[in-house]
Amino acid sequence: MDTIRIAAYAKLNLTLDVLRRRADGYHELSSVMQSVDLHDVVSVSTQARGIDLVSDADLPQDSDNVAWRAAERFFQITGISGGASITLEKGIPTAAGLAGGSADAAAVLTALNILYEVELTLEEMQIIGSSLGADVPFCLAGGTQLAEGIGDRLTRLPELPRWWVVLAKPDDKVATKDVYEGLDSGIFGSEYTQAFVDHLYADQLDQALQSMGNAMESYTLAKIPECRLWKERLAETGAASVLMSGSGPTVFAVYTEEDEAQAAWEQYSTQGNLWMCRLTHSGMGVLDRHVGGS
Repeated sequence: MDTIRIAAYAKLNLTLDVLRRRADGYHELSSVMQSVDLHDVVSVSTQARGIDLVSDADLPQDSDNVAWRAAERFFQITGISGGASITLEKGIPTAAGLAGGSADAAAVLTALNILYEVELTLEEMQIIGSSLGADVPFCLAGGTQLAEGIGDRLTRLPELPRWWVVLAKPDDKVATKDVYEGLDSGIFGSEYTQAFVDHLYADQLDQALQSMGNAMESYTLAKIPECRLWKERLAETGAASVLMSGSGPTVFAVYTEEDEAQAAWEQYSTQGNLWMCRLTHSGMGVLDRHVGGS
């Protein structure tokens, strides 16, 4: 039995514009996505047949879990006769707008590609990943990327500095489907993303930070007052920018100095669900690999 352990990194939306509603019901997006080193640990082992999954969180342990489906799709696409035993150690909060499930699926695909020595390219894995969820292709590559379409068309952008981030997650949940259905068409358009990308290519990082924005905030902040509270709290800590990620409810603050991020985390760590992390330039990292044994 061969085993590999991978740190699967969370995703933030540094910008998020909703361009329009498509005829198929999906929404066209334009977003700058960014990996941060807040992570799950995904352990995958080879076995003779079948897929087993366990987690330290209250998650489905069958085909209702996207990590399980990632293994299933891998074996279907490659035609390999084999199995996988998957363990998820959750560090990314669930239902948080941070792509934790997509990160796990991406890590499973990467792990199986290594363990079974298939040598699928990143692009080939992203094609598989796109059938599992819109964020999976991003999580396979990570870093700083422009995401278009439904979030599946990716363009790598210049790397940002490894700034520090404090995340706050309200206890209330919001369903992504409800957010999309509740959006007013008045917010449709490209207000944030293009400006951020232009500043990034011009190496105008201060201006890029100021151009961050999320069109979905208008809905979620109205539904979950705690989101607005965290935006107000973190904005008072000297953060360079404060924003909600994805459809929420997680709010995050970006700091260019570590001591400011540390002070903000210490100030509020006893008042809610808070994490401190950094931007990172990849979607995951291999922690270790064990070959052979029973």
